[in-house]
Amino acid sequence: MTALIERRSLSKVFSVRAGLFAAGRQFHAVDDVSISIEDGETVALVGESGSGKSTLGRILRGLLPPTSGEVLYIGNPIRQLRGDEWKQFRREVQVVFQDTSTSLNPRKTIGVSLDVSVRAQVLKLLRDLQRDANLAELFITHDLGVVRAVASRVRVMYLRALVESGPVEALFTAPATRTPARCWPQRRCLIRRAATGTARSAARSRRR
Repeated sequence: MTALIERRSLSKVFSVRAGLFAAGRQFHAVDDVSISIEDGETVALVGESGSGKSTLGRILRGLLPPTSGEVLYIGNPIRQLRGDEWKQFRREVQVVFQDTSTSLNPRKTIGVSLDVSVRAQVLKLLRDLQRDANLAELFITHDLGVVRAVASRVRVMYLRALVESGPVEALFTAPATRTPARCWPQRRCLIRRAATGTARSAARSRRR
């Protein structure tokens, strides 16, 4: 079966100038990453800040060109899309950015913070939309508690490379032995934090 979105050996290198007369240097933001998303599934992409998650998401959406590698949309390279095909891709592949100040119309106000109860409603809405419209989602986050609630598969980035992948539950139950030399340092800390958050949510529910 053809994946809805597939990324093959993607890399992104930015040229950084140190000064007007100084020689430039290269910064590797994404290093040889391959990932696919099927119809109707949520793939979580997690990792510490600076690991390359956001850059990878922008390449997927076509907002940044990869330095090497290919992004396929229903088997077609997005770099070859033109005219109506490109418009269809932009219409069907959408992004919800983390920074609400740049994602929302500044003339409009929401008037409610994303507390625990509102977050639960948003997550339920995402699950309902996915079920009803067979949506595919790439969920980029630091919150492993949310990952456990919404995703079926998880990909972990560290130092701009993909270092761990598999079913969500395996991230919580199996030790990170696949790549011991490059294990994700924040892994245990975030898993412990997710477990603590789940316990607190359960306690609040019991008090209600």
